[in-house]
Amino acid sequence: MSMGGNDTDMQSMSLEEARSVLWLRNNPRPLGELLDKGYLNKRRLQWAAERAYDPRLRAAATVLLKHLENEEAVRTVLPDSPPAIAARISVEQARCTPWPFKPFKGELMGRLVDAQRLSLKDLVYAIENAWDERVRQAAIVLLALRLNQIVQEPPPPAGLLKVISGGRSFSERKQLQWVMIEGMVLGLLMAGMIWAGGYSIAGIVRATSSPRLTPLLTTPTGVVAFILALIFLFAVGALLVWPLNLLMDLGFKKLEREIENYRKGQEGEERVVELMRQNLDGKWTLLRNLVIPGRKRADIDAVLVGPLGVWVLEIKTFGGQYRNIATCAVSPKH
Repeated sequence: MSMGGNDTDMQSMSLEEARSVLWLRNNPRPLGELLDKGYLNKRRLQWAAERAYDPRLRAAATVLLKHLENEEAVRTVLPDSPPAIAARISVEQARCTPWPFKPFKGELMGRLVDAQRLSLKDLVYAIENAWDERVRQAAIVLLALRLNQIVQEPPPPAGLLKVISGGRSFSERKQLQWVMIEGMVLGLLMAGMIWAGGYSIAGIVRATSSPRLTPLLTTPTGVVAFILALIFLFAVGALLVWPLNLLMDLGFKKLEREIENYRKGQEGEERVVELMRQNLDGKWTLLRNLVIPGRKRADIDAVLVGPLGVWVLEIKTFGGQYRNIATCAVSPKH
């Protein structure tokens, strides 16, 4: 690695001098202290050795890198070297995890460890009692670094979960179907009511304008008889409309129940997909709403393909408490 005019400084700088050099302004602490606490890793030291503005910092980072490489070489040779702790999250993710307990609730765990406000006992307590899995994993990583143990960080993620959709789901299609049926029924009923009302009004107008009925309407008896006839007609109409309204009410309630059931099913599928997005990386592919050729009435909710195999999922959204009575293991051959 070329260091320009600072090669002499690099060659003459000892390991102790390199450990005493301060890091950047965002964390002006000695490199040795930051390295021991896990803040500095090989990647950050490589960046400092190549791009740091301060030539002394570049030289110190180069010395520490060579020292780390020598240590790694020694660890590979020694048979009794302690095994590395396989971490589920990176050191950077562990340091950026908020502390969930008082009095430091909400502060980043890395800063609390650097300031020595979190003790080993605090980290052990978080490992045993934290509800959040990320907090527990972060406490494990930071505890291992405090005890000078090797932490094997997880490989970089392979990107986000790939989701491929085959179109609208069965629940979506059924919702649209029932909504269309409901709209058609309402449209026909409204058209029928408008037609019947217009026809009745036209009949009344024709009757009142008829020369035969005009003399009757000029007498009190004729007016009373005409009013009673109208009341009778409206009463008969109400008696006919009441059972029709009852049937409509029952029918529309059934339609609404069907639409609500399919809507809940669609929401359940969306929740499952969102959970998969949060917990799976780009090594996995999710195929949604697959229709089997020749069977268009239904679909397969989800097919998950990844390193552990192929999983066919049928998603249901039911409320209540359920118990698994028995399970059936299927051989991979089938």
